[in-house]
Amino acid sequence: TLSIYCFLLWITMFTIYILPGPYIKIMFALLGIFFIHIVSVFSAFGRLILHTGGMGSQRIFEQEFEDFLLPSGLHVSLLI
Repeated sequence: TLSIYCFLLWITMFTIYILPGPYIKIMFALLGIFFIHIVSVFSAFGRLILHTGGMGSQRIFEQEFEDFLLPSGLHVSLLI
């Protein structure tokens, strides 16, 4: 998470340096929305993995199912 915060801080400082006055407020609003989006997505996915036991020592899915599971379908499979 520290890397995300440093990245957003870097983008904010770069934006202040590059853009003229009125555009800074718009960019701050967009960066705020981007920050809230990142935090909410990581929090939701972390809670999902935690509550389904995804970090435990026992398997959640069978080996055959894991072999064909795509990364994009992991959250769907955990919810079902």
